[in-house]
Amino acid sequence: MKEDGIIEQSKVESEILLIVPPDRSYDRRLPLGIMQISSYLTSKGFNNHICDYKGITQDEGMNKIKKFILDNKPKFVGMSCFITELPIMKELCEFIKKHNKDAVVIIGGPYPTERPDHFIEKKVMFDYLVLGEAEESFYELIKEIKEGRDGKNLNGISYIKGGKLIKNPERKEIQNLDDIPLPAYEKVDMKYYTEPNSWTIRGVYLSSLLVFTARGCPYVCKFCTVRDRRPRMMSPAKIVDHLEILSKQYKIDAIQFGDDTFTLYKWRVYEIFKLLKERNIKLIFGIQTRADLLDEELVKFLKENGVIQVNMGIESGSDKMLKVVDKRVTVERIRQTAEICRRLGMRMSAFMMINIPGETKEDIEASMKLVKEAKFNVTQWSIYNPYPGTDLGGELDLEDLNVISKYPSKESMELIEKKYKYAAYPESLENMLAYIHSQTFNVRNVKMIMGGDYIPSFFRFISFMFDSNYYKQLGSSKRKLDYITSMKSQFLGL
Repeated sequence: MKEDGIIEQSKVESEILLIVPPDRSYDRRLPLGIMQISSYLTSKGFNNHICDYKGITQDEGMNKIKKFILDNKPKFVGMSCFITELPIMKELCEFIKKHNKDAVVIIGGPYPTERPDHFIEKKVMFDYLVLGEAEESFYELIKEIKEGRDGKNLNGISYIKGGKLIKNPERKEIQNLDDIPLPAYEKVDMKYYTEPNSWTIRGVYLSSLLVFTARGCPYVCKFCTVRDRRPRMMSPAKIVDHLEILSKQYKIDAIQFGDDTFTLYKWRVYEIFKLLKERNIKLIFGIQTRADLLDEELVKFLKENGVIQVNMGIESGSDKMLKVVDKRVTVERIRQTAEICRRLGMRMSAFMMINIPGETKEDIEASMKLVKEAKFNVTQWSIYNPYPGTDLGGELDLEDLNVISKYPSKESMELIEKKYKYAAYPESLENMLAYIHSQTFNVRNVKMIMGGDYIPSFFRFISFMFDSNYYKQLGSSKRKLDYITSMKSQFLGL
């Protein structure tokens, strides 16, 4: 038995295997979907095992998964699939059916939920697709099959009959999130996930974990794949119970709340931090929200209660483009929020997008102007692609997924330029990104030094190093040796 409960040996006592695709082997994001299914199954008395191999190549991870399947012959295999992972799913399913033909293969995740037909078209050898929220569907499906029925009457699943895809009615979402057990942290490599890094809270070097406290989003941004427009919230008491367990058991220093709109209900934010203070749970935090869901009073409160950074989906500095994507916020409102955050010393991480339909060079210039004037501490630029579930027009062709999954390779950029360019400017998307990066701050853009913008931008980027909350947390951290070891490895190559 390895540290943190990860089983090294190939043989385990479990007939249910849950697989995290091997292309995520270097991902710092916990596979929370699979972990939630695992804990839900365990709560119902169904023992299960998670294959989630970290810190190795995709090929090495695939080989380890295949060896585990050969050694254990699980009766049920569940997998989660993003759109770029369809080729991996197909390979795994073919291997399972070749070497363990009686295994029941169940695939869930955002991709099969949006386009189950793709799994038929690509001849993926699955038995069932789980659509939407998976905890109850996985459990009831496995229970039905174990009791001698086929489970094909259940809501929330798809299956093949006579060569055609049968899609059952959707399952109702779980309304009370407090009823769902905490994710199965004990079944993944928590040593890897809690290692100090600057990814979880973008740009801030901490031992931190990603936590979600809600499901659904009431906004209708056309580039987003979130389906549920009715937010469901975990109670503040349940959230704080969860954070207390993580703090005590894994000795972490920070939490990144991954909810798209963490500050949707201010009363809930106040109650969460009130309970944290009452229980003397000492952590620092990153949150994610919208610019129009922050005001001076709230930012001040967050800063005083250990929030070190807010992530915001800004998308564009052009009001015209914000209307195209139905963002329902104005550039002026974004500027106001940025000014409040700067004045109160709150770090900002901004997500920007290019390739919005009809986007012009003037719109790009407006976005760069906003980034420079708002003085975001961290900015990430991405290219819009029409993934299933988005609503900006067009959809990725199934045959292009293999190439798109290799983004940002040269081949994928050429394909996007040829078939999925929606912007109106003549410049290629690759050249436009290069232009943006040459004109805006990133750590490697030392050419900016000549213009005088690099040094102030760099100090904004590392501003967490001058934040008293950061040093207080490091001072009381139980992971001081981990920070030293990790920094040596990451920055000095030792």
